[in-house]
Amino acid sequence: MQLLLLLLSVMTFTVQSKSNVEVSGTCPPLLEAGYSCTYQKGDVRAGDTATLSLTGLNGIALETVAIYMKSNKSSGAGTITISADGSVIGHEEGTYADWFGSYNNTGFQPIGWSGTQKANTLQVQITGTTNSLHIEKYEIQYSEGAPYTVTLMNGSEVYQELKEKSGGGGVALPMLSSTGEWQFMGWSETEFWEVTSIPQIHAPESTFRPSHDCRLWAVYQLKQNATRNYVTTLIDGIYLYVNKTINISLSGVPEQGRMNHSKTDPKDANQFYQFEFVDSKAYVTHVISGTPIGYEGTQLMDKATPWNVYHDGEETILYTDIGGKHYVLWLDIMGKIGDEYDSEYIRYAGLMQTDNLSSPMRLLPAETEEDDVHYTCHPEAEGIEATPAGADGKERVLMNIGNYELIFKNGKKQLRLR
Repeated sequence: MQLLLLLLSVMTFTVQSKSNVEVSGTCPPLLEAGYSCTYQKGDVRAGDTATLSLTGLNGIALETVAIYMKSNKSSGAGTITISADGSVIGHEEGTYADWFGSYNNTGFQPIGWSGTQKANTLQVQITGTTNSLHIEKYEIQYSEGAPYTVTLMNGSEVYQELKEKSGGGGVALPMLSSTGEWQFMGWSETEFWEVTSIPQIHAPESTFRPSHDCRLWAVYQLKQNATRNYVTTLIDGIYLYVNKTINISLSGVPEQGRMNHSKTDPKDANQFYQFEFVDSKAYVTHVISGTPIGYEGTQLMDKATPWNVYHDGEETILYTDIGGKHYVLWLDIMGKIGDEYDSEYIRYAGLMQTDNLSSPMRLLPAETEEDDVHYTCHPEAEGIEATPAGADGKERVLMNIGNYELIFKNGKKQLRLR
């Protein structure tokens, strides 16, 4: 089947190697081309296959697909299959002489398909049945598809209709304002009510190139942070050891008899400590490192020693008794380090002697959960509830924290030692 070439937009793919083609001509803006040959360059022997694959055509109207080939001096045969969007639009079987009237090993001639076919993807596959066919290039003529209309939905209302200026040119997606507590994120090709896993969205102020007339729905997100109160009942758990008055918390592990403090942050894993209460005593472990937090004399040490606990309402302070005196785990001690000639004052966490156990010290539950984030195309709706992952009874790990993992099962979150 010889082709009469038309004066249309043309893109050419010239074979450079067994895995590469050079692209030239006028191409759709999102075009991606892939090429492979099981032998070498464009040479297709019996049993070999050469495949050109194109994506990102964005609904162009194909007019001709031409493969420029030559044969051996007296042989060469195979099959040619051309598919658009997964459907075969052209198929040829035979010898080179069947197609052109004679074999030709000196000049490349075009063979392929002609017609009118809209396409987003295209594949041209040549399989050899007799040695040999030799491919020089692929040439595709096309016209731009008709411009498409994109209808933007904001909730149940039409927000705007956008029409491409020319086929494949795309439309610019606008940025919308937030609605109450719902923050605008972008645009979705699928409408949904409320979900807790992030959907695929198109960013605002980006170019969207439709392959047909379609709708896009505005997507909003809502972050819900759990309210966290200081502990009033002592139970095993992961906590921050906090000085409420100056908003600092114990941080890290013991070094040189003392520890650090940091600004209180319920999401900072370096401030997470596992508390186990046994017979009015507490055993404390730094979660992410698995290091026990204890003492030896008046020095903080990585030892699993029991802490005395003073607890009254929200107040919770750790202490030990040495020589009949109380030494509390205090977060803001001013101390001198270094020798007499080279020293400096620092603030640190350590053991401090006191006669009064009442203090601003508190236990604050660690924020081991990720933000509870919901997404919707309908922020105007009321009373809708999302089904979180794991509510179907299947166990899912949400977060790993040191030797622990936060899991979700049967609709409940649990912290478990790994």
